[in-house]
Amino acid sequence: MELTSFHTLYYVWTALFCSRGYAFKDGTVEFVKYACMYKHHYIQSPYNMKDECKRLTCSMSERKLTIEECADSVSDNSSCSMEKVSRQRFPFCCRSRICRENRTIIRGTITHYTAEGAPALSDHVVSVKPTGKWSAAAKYIFGTCKNETCKYRGQKIFYETKLTNPCITARPYGKKNYIRVEECPIFPASKLFECVKLNDGNGTDRYPYCCPLYMCPPARQRRNSTELAIADKYKEKCRYGGNAFETYYSTYEPCRTAVCHLKRRVVEV
Repeated sequence: MELTSFHTLYYVWTALFCSRGYAFKDGTVEFVKYACMYKHHYIQSPYNMKDECKRLTCSMSERKLTIEECADSVSDNSSCSMEKVSRQRFPFCCRSRICRENRTIIRGTITHYTAEGAPALSDHVVSVKPTGKWSAAAKYIFGTCKNETCKYRGQKIFYETKLTNPCITARPYGKKNYIRVEECPIFPASKLFECVKLNDGNGTDRYPYCCPLYMCPPARQRRNSTELAIADKYKEKCRYGGNAFETYYSTYEPCRTAVCHLKRRVVEV
């Protein structure tokens, strides 16, 4: 990774990475050993909340927590045909339903939290806060799967399918009862004045590269002091914060560059 000045602008995907350039605080999400934490919930596998209409999915290998919830602005259409399943489970508990021909569509929002660049969990580091966050509009479409084959606008949808036109990523759920369609990340309108839109995305490439591209300032503070931290040795590299590197490694948030001193088995942060 090329070492970059604190005043340099970064090219980022709409909200997918731009949000990482801003100071981010979220007191409801943490990553602990073997699990993700949301409020008082300990998440290891897909989990439907009982006190809120949300579905949470934790991937500790990626240090990512995904939270799916109902959209706010779409009213309930009780004439929509729904499968006879528990209304306590997401997305069936959502009231944001609309009907289109023989299909029922539930609108929602999906938010991703990541801990990229955060310290590795250890006996001394028992939890880390998210360093990245972005959201996207989502649709849960029923009536699009037949004979265990799901399609969206004429294109087959497998486990995780990234399309070009339309620019979405989609996947089936359950026994292919419905599909979830995730659109391009939503960029916070309040931050747009700090960014410059470079283009509308590559219309010939797949999601997320077909999404609009922005250039945004990192909006982070310069730190004038450094400190030394003990690093593990891994294949003639320093391993620190979940990353292995030979010389240095830079992260957006938290704002830091770690320099490897392999012979001393320390990193300068």
